[in-house]
Amino acid sequence: MRLAALVLAASLLLGCAESKQEAAHSVDSAVADAAEAVADQVGEVQAAGAEATVPAVLALREAVDSITVEPLPPATVVDPAIFELVVRWEVTSQAQYVRKYQGVICPGGASGPTIGIGYDLGTQTPAAIRAAWGWHPAIDQLVTASGQVGPDRCAAWRAEHRGIRVAYDDALRVFATHDWPRYVAMAARAYRNGWNDLTVNHQRGLAGNGYNRGFSFVGSRKTEMRVIRDTCVPGNLAPCTADQLRASCRVWEGTPIYNGLCARRRAEAAFVIR
Repeated sequence: MRLAALVLAASLLLGCAESKQEAAHSVDSAVADAAEAVADQVGEVQAAGAEATVPAVLALREAVDSITVEPLPPATVVDPAIFELVVRWEVTSQAQYVRKYQGVICPGGASGPTIGIGYDLGTQTPAAIRAAWGWHPAIDQLVTASGQVGPDRCAAWRAEHRGIRVAYDDALRVFATHDWPRYVAMAARAYRNGWNDLTVNHQRGLAGNGYNRGFSFVGSRKTEMRVIRDTCVPGNLAPCTADQLRASCRVWEGTPIYNGLCARRRAEAAFVIR
């Protein structure tokens, strides 16, 4: 029921949007809310429920892509600050990327086949994949990963496409020119009440957090994010945001990924108060 309502709301927003950017951001918000609703209801056993939302979500995104997808812009250099905030947490280093991430990986949970700097092909439409990766020699194979989410589907797709590789420089290019600008725009919309008054590093910290956690504010897992949205950002209070980012470590208490994700939240907190 929640997914159906969110998809309907996004469809209405799409029809009323004044620009294609606004339309895309409306859909991203609905998608994030739907995924978070599933995760909050079923806890750690979330992959199957999240997988069920994918067909409807991708159908909606395909409608948006028909008016919003644009070609990948020219190559650019990754800002060292952004590298520190996001890239090193995703792949650690160039050497580590070459060892572990230049092929297709399956991160687990409701994720799909993932390439580059955390680019989940399974949750993207074929049009979006072509916009970001159209230059890749295996693009016709990459688009078939759309919708292939969950451990079993991801593993099966990866087994059939083990030869696919993405060079480190190409992964950075897609991140810098495609993914990061998109997440900054999503953060600006999610935290729009007060966003323009924040320091650049405060904005970057929130965009980096969203790159990892998304921009839904639904459910008990996002309590701290709601405080950031409703109190910290409107008041232009970087220490408040930093406190809430650190407090969100409680979401992963008792899980194998606690140390890594809590360290990432603390790094984001340190970044916003620079």
